[in-house]
Amino acid sequence: MENKEEFIIKYFNHELESDEQKLFDQLLKEDEEFGNQVKFEKSVQEALKRNERAELKSFLNGIEMPKETKIYRWFAIAASFVGIVLISTFSIYYFPEKSSSNLYATYFQPYPNEVAPVVRGQNLNTPITDAFQAYENENYKLSSKLFEDIPEDYALLYGGISNLEIDQNQKAINQFKKLSLQKDKYQEISEWYLALAYLKNNETKNAKEVLNSIGQNQQFYEQATELLRNL
Repeated sequence: MENKEEFIIKYFNHELESDEQKLFDQLLKEDEEFGNQVKFEKSVQEALKRNERAELKSFLNGIEMPKETKIYRWFAIAASFVGIVLISTFSIYYFPEKSSSNLYATYFQPYPNEVAPVVRGQNLNTPITDAFQAYENENYKLSSKLFEDIPEDYALLYGGISNLEIDQNQKAINQFKKLSLQKDKYQEISEWYLALAYLKNNETKNAKEVLNSIGQNQQFYEQATELLRNL
């Protein structure tokens, strides 16, 4: 049998064949050391994702963003992604395993709600506010469904991100690809998330192609360049 560490990497990359999956399941039951390795790897990935989300959420919650002044909101969003770069760099330095699943967990962050920020105590109950309420509450199964009924381009972005969160990778890829053809501000953002969607779907070649297409003046250029170096 191949090296057990490589076997575990294939598992987290969703690359196990049916016979390998059976052997993997058997090892989990019979090999305590192997089972502990799998649990540790899973806990590392989950911890990375939780910590990055907590950092971003804490940062955004600490910033005052007057509804009527858009410049403050854009500043907060830009600053939050600077934080993501720092967190990603830290994660890669201390957890250097470069599997697709690890890299995806390191770089992925749900895009902040800049369309209809949820205000405490406000209950508008419109299709848009309901969708973003579900999104901010991390009820991604519901937000994915609600964004499907919104015809605006941004619904493809947030719907795609919601689908990534519930492992509907191909559906997310289709949404980001459609959005990447639009000539608006969400085009650039969609390219970054399309690359991440390909990465999560173990389509590394496609991910690299999209990352290489992200220009120096685009919002996610630094993250794309760094991610390319680690693929």
